[in-house]
Amino acid sequence: MKKLLIGLGVIVLLLIVAVIVVPMLIPLDRYKSEIQAQAKSATGRDLRIDGDISLSLLPTIAISVENVGFANAPGASTPEMATIDRLDVALQILPLISGEVAIDRFILDKPVITLEVDKDGRPNWQFDTAAAAPAPSGDAGGGAGGDSDAGGALKELRLGDVRLVDGTLTYIDHQSGQEVKVSDVNMELSLPSLASPFAADGSATWNSQTVSLEIDAENPQALMSGETSKLAMKVDSEPVTFSFDGAARNAGALGLQGALALDVPSIRELAAWTGQPLDFPGEGLGPFNIAGELEMMGAKVALTDATIKLDEINGNGLFSVDATGAKPFIKAELS
Repeated sequence: MKKLLIGLGVIVLLLIVAVIVVPMLIPLDRYKSEIQAQAKSATGRDLRIDGDISLSLLPTIAISVENVGFANAPGASTPEMATIDRLDVALQILPLISGEVAIDRFILDKPVITLEVDKDGRPNWQFDTAAAAPAPSGDAGGGAGGDSDAGGALKELRLGDVRLVDGTLTYIDHQSGQEVKVSDVNMELSLPSLASPFAADGSATWNSQTVSLEIDAENPQALMSGETSKLAMKVDSEPVTFSFDGAARNAGALGLQGALALDVPSIRELAAWTGQPLDFPGEGLGPFNIAGELEMMGAKVALTDATIKLDEINGNGLFSVDATGAKPFIKAELS
């Protein structure tokens, strides 16, 4: 009994050391400069870390970094390609031993990202990095028919509190003059396990309109392995609403089968919202909606039991598009 109590005491002492003493002994400022140097070596650009870095080891590996910036490409419109007010990550330790990743917390607070293409067509996400190292020979990995990748495969993924808070994304194409800015980006993800339902719920503002997004997948693991899983998606905004409720399969080509609905209160207003106003005489091209059973496999798309409404025109029937050949084949039977 005495030895058991001594053993428990040692364990408790080690835990206290791990939780309190070890993080105090790690020179985080020194590692900050090392992280910056590695980022510079890997990308050719500067990584700025002006804020504090905090670290804890138990019960999870948790790290938070404040006020981070990543330099933009030379000649870009902004000095930094990305900035983050705060990054907060917590990862469970024990599941890593068995090849599982359990993220208790992953929060990006106020990320601002600028993606742009210069006049020569070079994107700013293309980095000046060293040439990639040659791939190992087949013998090193156990032969061409070996299963060397199996040992490193992800066995499980669990997501706890995963959020993107108040983000901003800007895309600029200096060749075409196109510029798109999406602000107020908020997203929450939920995934208890790969075999459990996945949910994504978020919203963003584009051209002064709020667009919300919902995605629910019953079995992500089935989708990853090429099997079928129930899938529901919804995009909701004032200019357009889209929904799909059915099943999906990702086996070589993406396949969808289920109920589809698209509702547009005004085609003219939708076109103006997207920056492509219609110069069309009259008062037509107002309300438009379409609903039916979607069946898609790669470049083959069919909509059956369809109902179509445009202004005062109502239609029923089916239509399909097959774009797998050199020329697309379109078939429609409408009344």
